[in-house]
Amino acid sequence: MLDVEKIFDGVTALRHKLHTIPEIASREFETQKTIRGYIADLPLEVLPPFLETDTVAFLRGGKGEGPNVTLRADIDALPIEEQTGAPFASKNCGMMHACGHDVHISMLAGAARILASCRDELCGSVRFVWQPGEECVAMGKQLVEAGAIDDPRPDRMTSVHMAPGVPLGTLALKYGPIMASSTHFKVTVTGRSGHGSTPFKAVSPILAAAAMITDLQQIIPNRIDPQNSAVLSFGVFKAGEIENVIPDQAVFAGTVRALDTDTGRTVMESVESICRSMADAYQVKVDFDIHYAYRVTFNDKAQTDMAVRAAEEAGIPVQWMEKASMAAEDFSYFLDRAPGVYVRLGVGDAPPLHNSRFLPPDDVMKSGIRYLVAFTLDALKK
Repeated sequence: MLDVEKIFDGVTALRHKLHTIPEIASREFETQKTIRGYIADLPLEVLPPFLETDTVAFLRGGKGEGPNVTLRADIDALPIEEQTGAPFASKNCGMMHACGHDVHISMLAGAARILASCRDELCGSVRFVWQPGEECVAMGKQLVEAGAIDDPRPDRMTSVHMAPGVPLGTLALKYGPIMASSTHFKVTVTGRSGHGSTPFKAVSPILAAAAMITDLQQIIPNRIDPQNSAVLSFGVFKAGEIENVIPDQAVFAGTVRALDTDTGRTVMESVESICRSMADAYQVKVDFDIHYAYRVTFNDKAQTDMAVRAAEEAGIPVQWMEKASMAAEDFSYFLDRAPGVYVRLGVGDAPPLHNSRFLPPDDVMKSGIRYLVAFTLDALKK
């Protein structure tokens, strides 16, 4: 295996460039151009985009037919103003790689360079997937549905994500559910507007919406088995513009998260039924916009064992996770199609993900590259 140190300056330069040009979901055109520029000199078959801003590329092993290993990285940024003070901080106002996707892109690119250097020793193929729109819009689902991993169907898959709080360079993982499903919902409550001095002549959607949110808090403790994890949270409440006018509408929105599909759907169905019942009681109308955005990310046992073996072969410490995360990840849609494993890579004592000061150290990429290469060679080097 080519020493990571020999390519690391180039990988670091790539990471720094990507960090300066963050782009949000489905708008990652400059990011895509940068990725394709980095891999242009490699013996890869680069496919036309499936969703405009993705990059899917194949490395064909020199020893002929064999299994396919698919490696995936997400590429989009977040609408956050960066506060890291880094010399390579974002140049795009209000956008930032606050979830480490610049690191993910670069680790996969570095792995592609190393694997290409030993192409003649490989039996089978490697599919490299740089996926747009992981944040909020779950474009992994669209990419999979567009056929990006159908020909050939992967025999083994993996994806790596940054993990604050895990020792630097340590691989953290678990069997079974490792990330939750996430359903995004918006509830629009329509009443009848009126003057603040005569609320009895109006029908307040604010009172109805506030009562709904309060009552929905009883779903988890009273309708869900305490051994089945679920989270219901609200991030939006909007109503009115003027303090003495009762508005026509109030809107609230949030997410439902769970570690199994049935539990998530039970919570969401309860949200709907309670809101409809309370709408009748408050004499308002209620409408729902529900998006089942992310499925449960489920690690196959055999693939998880292979990931551990690859990490050990690459000299990377392994930490078993006691609990799954209630955050969500659209690599789940890849794992619905073929067996694979999603792993976390420690960045040490760092601000949390989605924080304006989140900035993983460059050195974490060495462990990530070594893991991706070892995971691949374990399947293809015969």
